[in-house]
Amino acid sequence: MAAAYFSMAAFILTIGEKCYDWASRGLCEYPCQHGCDLALGMLEHGAFVSASLPDQIFTAWPPLYAFFVFPFFWAGDGHSLLLAVIVQAVLVFAVGLLLRRAVDMYFPGFGLLIMGLFIFNPNVFAIALVPKADTIFALTLALAFVSLLYYLKDGRGWRVALAGALIDVATLIRPTAQYLGVLLPIVIFLMVWVGPSSKGLLRALVHGLGGTALAISVIFPWMIHLNNQGIGYRIMPPESEYIFLSDTIGTMEAHLAGLGYGPRISLTDEFDAQLKSTIPNWDTLSDSEKASERVALGRRHLLSYPPREFIYPLGRSVVRFFVTGGEGYFFDLLKLNYEDQTATGELVRLEESTPAIIAIKWISKGCAILLRLLGFLDVIWLVQNKQYSVLVLCTAPVLYFMAITVFEGYSRFRLPVEVPLALLATFGVAYLLSWRNRTAVGPATR
Repeated sequence: MAAAYFSMAAFILTIGEKCYDWASRGLCEYPCQHGCDLALGMLEHGAFVSASLPDQIFTAWPPLYAFFVFPFFWAGDGHSLLLAVIVQAVLVFAVGLLLRRAVDMYFPGFGLLIMGLFIFNPNVFAIALVPKADTIFALTLALAFVSLLYYLKDGRGWRVALAGALIDVATLIRPTAQYLGVLLPIVIFLMVWVGPSSKGLLRALVHGLGGTALAISVIFPWMIHLNNQGIGYRIMPPESEYIFLSDTIGTMEAHLAGLGYGPRISLTDEFDAQLKSTIPNWDTLSDSEKASERVALGRRHLLSYPPREFIYPLGRSVVRFFVTGGEGYFFDLLKLNYEDQTATGELVRLEESTPAIIAIKWISKGCAILLRLLGFLDVIWLVQNKQYSVLVLCTAPVLYFMAITVFEGYSRFRLPVEVPLALLATFGVAYLLSWRNRTAVGPATR
């Protein structure tokens, strides 16, 4: 398996035309590469600043990915991230090994299967070969998931504490995990409550609260940093928060205007005009204060849409979240032109589809659909076998990340939950085997 995995990675890195562009400063453009921008700033200026704004202390984004890529930029004289991508691919394989061991401990004989489903998942494999924060973010959360899987086996509280710490380490890479630490006590409580024995609920709650406390201790220094810069105790500044809110509103506006999927209609100018007319000292506010007002107005505007208008964009996002295959990253790596944007920003499919494009597209989408079908069978299998604790552990993070994507159900936003989805698919295979052989296939007990 190792030979196949690393041979495939080496092949893509060798033939991928995009791989030779990794010396470009364009890597540091928003929205994925705040980490690269900060790493270059630290390298070039010797201070905690971004390369694009060297006269300002960096506050735009949690900084951990910058610390990850900094040594690779240093080794590549500020240009190449090839070594970082190679390390990402190695880390994916290493997490696959840990996952294999954890599943064999809990579910003997299926470790190799889940490892294969994870490391050869087209979405995981392709994004690992791209210099983005998503892979390191997802792998950190995967370690938290594995720790909780062990907790189901032995009930040791330190495993929950470790999971809590890892969740907020992940939050320091991408802030979308910020509410997981708060929700951890609820998940742990539910896992024990629906388990074979509901005894120890108080202990489980204490374990969960301990995990949350450790999570807060991990993220708190960054919050202190933002407060020292006049932003307040936050995980990201209002300017960054407004960007995501603006994208959500822009997608809804495009939907209402009948522009389809892809384009966004910005209301920032309208918001600013409205705020300027209602706030007398608008022009004297700081950028952070203006962004805070935009966020507050944007939230009110988002909640003003009729509820029925959310149905289609949310439904479309959910479908894309589960069945998109990540083929776009292969197209990007290999510089295969598959989609283009119109003047309005709408994504359109190009007429000429080469055999390579067709093969990559349907292999990627086919894998995603197959894994979802196996996962659906697993839900049936887990309910039949009363493995409700595993069901809670697997579905809770999936539902969380599905919900926070709102209208942006891309495959990269599914990446943080590819491990629990792979576990669900593995149990789906177990269901098929037990149905075919009419034998019980189940997890090892404590």
